[in-house]
Amino acid sequence: RALHQQAMSYRTQIHACLLADSRVTDLIGTGPACRHFPERAPQGVAAPCVISSEVAGDPHTTHGQDEDVMDEVLLQFSCLADTVTAADALRSAVRAALMEDANDILAASHIVVTAPQTRFSTEDEVERHGAQLDVTLFHNPSA
Repeated sequence: RALHQQAMSYRTQIHACLLADSRVTDLIGTGPACRHFPERAPQGVAAPCVISSEVAGDPHTTHGQDEDVMDEVLLQFSCLADTVTAADALRSAVRAALMEDANDILAASHIVVTAPQTRFSTEDEVERHGAQLDVTLFHNPSA
């Protein structure tokens, strides 16, 4: 799967990566019904769903010199479901998709996946279980 396209942002490319993996789409859907949201899920959204947020880093901070310039971004994937088991399964699917397709996501990129954390969360006044995945992304902003 060649997902790299120079015109796409890293967020768009990560979204494309998740949608290219049936382990993820079997859980969150595809097309207009896809339940992967940037920053926040719409009120009343069905579970399971994935919310991806940029939580740390400065996309304008560079590491390296000249042609090897890399920006660092910490992304957090909150995988929400009705049970702990379902939230963990969704987090595992997201992690696998990112790890297996990491080289196709961005040009000259490197993804570091930190230890997953499980937490309880409340969304839309309905108790949902959340499994959290933190991902550090180093990418070439000029690629």
